[in-house]
Amino acid sequence: MSNSLKINQSKNPREIPEELLSQLSGWIAEEMGLNFPQKRWNDLERIINQAGKVLEFDNIERFAGEILASSLNKNQRETLLQLFSIGETYFFREKTALNIFEQHILQKLIQSRKSGKKKLKIWCAACSSGEEPYTLAIIISRHLLDFRDWDISIIGTDINKDLLKKARNGIYRDWSFRDTDENIKKQYFVKIKEGQYQISPDIKRMATFSHINLVKSPFHNSPYAANSILNNTDGIDVIFCRNVFIYFTPQQIDNVVNKLYGSLVDGGYLIVSPTETSSISHPKLVDLHFPGCALFKKDVNKSNVIDNSGIKTDIFSDGSFTGASSLDLPELSGPTSFDALSTTKIGDDFNQPETLNAIEEDHTKDYYSKALNLYKNGSYDEAIRLLHEFIAHNQDCLKAFTLLAKACANLGKFDDALKWNDKALKQDKMNPICHYLKASILQEQGRHDDVVKSLKRTIYLDHEFVLAHFMLGSLCNQQGKSSESEKHFKNTRTILNNYKSNEILPHSEGMTAGRLAEIINSLTQNRN
Repeated sequence: MSNSLKINQSKNPREIPEELLSQLSGWIAEEMGLNFPQKRWNDLERIINQAGKVLEFDNIERFAGEILASSLNKNQRETLLQLFSIGETYFFREKTALNIFEQHILQKLIQSRKSGKKKLKIWCAACSSGEEPYTLAIIISRHLLDFRDWDISIIGTDINKDLLKKARNGIYRDWSFRDTDENIKKQYFVKIKEGQYQISPDIKRMATFSHINLVKSPFHNSPYAANSILNNTDGIDVIFCRNVFIYFTPQQIDNVVNKLYGSLVDGGYLIVSPTETSSISHPKLVDLHFPGCALFKKDVNKSNVIDNSGIKTDIFSDGSFTGASSLDLPELSGPTSFDALSTTKIGDDFNQPETLNAIEEDHTKDYYSKALNLYKNGSYDEAIRLLHEFIAHNQDCLKAFTLLAKACANLGKFDDALKWNDKALKQDKMNPICHYLKASILQEQGRHDDVVKSLKRTIYLDHEFVLAHFMLGSLCNQQGKSSESEKHFKNTRTILNNYKSNEILPHSEGMTAGRLAEIINSLTQNRN
């Protein structure tokens, strides 16, 4: 369910000099996350030739130069990207991994959530045209007869926007069912004309789709984690990222794995293809060694621990999962990233990148600096322990209270998160960031009226707090309050007019004004 390239080896003489191919290979690795070493330069040249013809360049060397100079316009870049990311997928692909998900993960996930918050959150990275997310939705519906009463989020992301449009439409031809039981097609699809089938509405509404470049796009646990408020990549129970890493360089693999790790809840799972197992390395991802499936479990208390017990492994040895974090906004919106709520108002050093080499000599400050680094790495429990030590020596410390609130929220400990955030508010009742954080936590508890009150306080204290306006609009949009939603989105757009398209928005840690405007447009178009 990944982006795979349908490539035939070219036997034609080189049209692009090798020096230029080397530069193009580096550019594509940087911009698209696709790896074209020298042994695959024939493939690279063929695709560049194809793109040049599509874009009507009569000189292929000049076209290559335009690519390297970043002179292509947006539409040309999109076309180039699409030619490098041709989706190869179908329903119920790689059944071994799906069976393990169904029999060993999903059933116990359901059991652990039945008596609490009925919530499941799954991410299909590189979902292509949507067959994988809808396959998982079908599997879930077969195990959960009351699935309509659950909060189920299946997020599909891909680098190819054309394939994402197909996924949102949910219409497929016979080729997508080439390894699928005929009964699946009859039960979960409606035949709209000869050779075309549309996914049923109950299955379709479980899945949402958004554009992410795994290598370049910021998402959870990145320096720009605010984007997870918009692409829903936080608090994930299971991530499917199959047949993706084979196209990445080792450095890119480490980068993406680290970000995926940060998106998982403690106890969450990363599923890749068996051929990719040797590429995955993270000190707190435990390899479960299921036959025919590469399955890793996030364990914040482990360090390079390998589980060799095979298929009999009790992968839910603790009997439960940490709760996920989500604002449950529609389509491209998603969970609040509690990483995104830092501000200079919470201390001038709070936003600054801190490393252990820059820790101040005071041992109480050492606790906070270490806690901040642990938090950034997703080690929330360890960060909380050190923050308690820090607070023992610094009773009135706004930045520690705020970081504690965010760490607890990311672990699903929302009562504790509220307690610490309230302590921060006692320090500074006029701090809009703390009110915004409170709104995010209250949303997790389903206290919608209180969420709105906290967001309105945020805006009262800072009329230009663009993310608060956006969140109000998204909540109203989700509730079907079109007129109220449009009012808040209008306010958001008005504020965005004060920024250049590529300008980073305050308190967003990387979200540009142009990107937020695109997301609002997508939300309103989907509503219409």
